[in-house]
Amino acid sequence: MQKMMENIFFDIGGVLLHLHPERTLHYLHECTSIPENLIEEAFRGDIHHDYETGKLTDDEFFERYKARLPQPNGLIRSDFYKAWLRLLGEPTETMVLARNLAKTCPVWLVSNTNPCHIRYGEMKGYFKSFAGTVYSFEIGVRKPERGFFKKALEIAGVEAQSTLFIDDKLENVRSAQEMGFVTIHYRSNRQVRQELDRWLPASLKDDIF
Repeated sequence: MQKMMENIFFDIGGVLLHLHPERTLHYLHECTSIPENLIEEAFRGDIHHDYETGKLTDDEFFERYKARLPQPNGLIRSDFYKAWLRLLGEPTETMVLARNLAKTCPVWLVSNTNPCHIRYGEMKGYFKSFAGTVYSFEIGVRKPERGFFKKALEIAGVEAQSTLFIDDKLENVRSAQEMGFVTIHYRSNRQVRQELDRWLPASLKDDIF
């Protein structure tokens, strides 16, 4: 008999919240007149990783990013963070599903993220009603590194074999599988609902779906 899952770990960006990187790039272009491909290129490499693993403060992230753009660019901190927040969109349909699940079993939010986006999400009330959170900038490691999953299990006080992990990035899903998690590679709300059906007790399905 297939084992039912006792805990669920949900990724946030691209799963519970829509992401709009094009909005960030366009706003920064409007502020600086720098081509969007150069604006996007400046986010790559260690700068984003360091911010999401807590190695950079908000001010340091802005200063390092500004320094990577063509000079002079006239970018100011307030405009940069207005652009950065435009990356986050509204909750997806799966957010409703996750909240319904949270009424019946422990649901944790586990995300590669940064303090600016989390403050905004908390202000909007997006992260209420869940058992807990594991954020990369707080634990100093990002998915798909094994250390992220080890720390998430430790914080939640659960075992991988009894935990369902849902993420839209295939590399994160594969890493979780190697750690012993049951996984779902998120591609749509409809698809994740269909796959969840395999892992939930029949007694809960009417309330959730």
